[in-house]
Amino acid sequence: MSKLTKLIFHPRRFFYDAIQKRKGKTPGSKRYTDKITASPKNMSKAKLQIATSSSIDFNASAANLLLPFKIALQTGENFLSGKAHLQLWIPQFIASGELFLVITRDADLYKFIREQYPTLSVLQAKRSIDAERAVLSLPHLRAIFYPSSTGNNVHFIRFNHIKHIFIGHGDSDKASSAHKALRAYDEIWVAGQAHIDRFSNAGIETKHISFVKVGRPNLQSVMARLNNPWNSRFSGPSLLYLPTWEGQFEETNYSSLPFASDFLSRIYQSTKSTLFAKLHPSTGLRDCALINCEDLLRNALTTLGIPARIKDRAATIEDLLYQTNMFICDISGVLTECLAANAPIFVYVPMGRKIKLASSSMPFEEYAYTFSSTEELIEKINKVLKGEDVLAKNRTKAIEYFVGKKETLDGEFHRQVRAICQNKPSYLNMPERTTDTEEEQYA
Repeated sequence: MSKLTKLIFHPRRFFYDAIQKRKGKTPGSKRYTDKITASPKNMSKAKLQIATSSSIDFNASAANLLLPFKIALQTGENFLSGKAHLQLWIPQFIASGELFLVITRDADLYKFIREQYPTLSVLQAKRSIDAERAVLSLPHLRAIFYPSSTGNNVHFIRFNHIKHIFIGHGDSDKASSAHKALRAYDEIWVAGQAHIDRFSNAGIETKHISFVKVGRPNLQSVMARLNNPWNSRFSGPSLLYLPTWEGQFEETNYSSLPFASDFLSRIYQSTKSTLFAKLHPSTGLRDCALINCEDLLRNALTTLGIPARIKDRAATIEDLLYQTNMFICDISGVLTECLAANAPIFVYVPMGRKIKLASSSMPFEEYAYTFSSTEELIEKINKVLKGEDVLAKNRTKAIEYFVGKKETLDGEFHRQVRAICQNKPSYLNMPERTTDTEEEQYA
């Protein structure tokens, strides 16, 4: 590439290389080299735009990098999972009233967030070098929040001058809730004491980690409004079914979805409950036969003559909690959402399977009714409907332990976010750009 071409189409790179030469250093590696391989004179306007644009890997067209962004919400997930995580947290960062930036690593997710939140600042940084470019373009950045712990998070975590905060996307006893990889973060913001206890019970050393209880901000209105007895909210039972997905491996597949049409039809025949269902956003990710799971479940129930409202998997659980007063779940983070509504919960436990959990100090069977078969589920639902809700008091304890009722109602999450933005920064020194050798380490 000629110097003139670089100056015209990549001025930032041109001046950076010039500075490196003045220092006696070799200009950047091939991975820094621009993608233009043909002369602009020989290319159409459309082809030239594609060749000279870095939008495939780095796209800041929807983010004014001259704004003083102090916090960022970053996800390294693919489209389906990232979409669910960002839709959970973006409204809460908006509610904090602070200026923030959303960073995605997936191009389709970037486009979706731009369409759904046209007034937000969104940036796409696909590769390690794109993450570095983002950080070096944000001199005011103090903290990055991570809703999941994907491997590519390390591209940002490696910057020492930024505080890295894991906020997760739910609260559950799944093994992924407490593992040693989470020690990479400076702080872990948890809903309640349960998440902290999971680390302790797993024998993980956490002396260097700061746990901050912030409650579940997305459940604040749910907890404030649903404070009346569950059996007085509707004229009859209104049941919400919330299965988990099939998991990355079959040994961690705790989903009840294959049996759903059977027990939902039996529940309707026995109790005449109003039935709702919302499937996990990642359903079908490993088992492609379940990609169209909403249609499959809807058609199965229709064939059996059972009326049910199958919601889109992108629907928020919070909205459904206002329409229901009983819940059927799998072992997953939705247990916390259901707890916030303070109503009976029935949890599917696969029969004859070894369940690998990151256990808290309050097992879910202490506050939720477990079942492994349709007959067991029907029997327990009927007992509860007859007034034998023996776990009611334990649910009240579990709400504080898992959800963090006080922190949720007091808006502790928003207060902590504001504190980061308004307090004096604890990290001041910006890093130098990595050398070619260092760059390869983080590829």
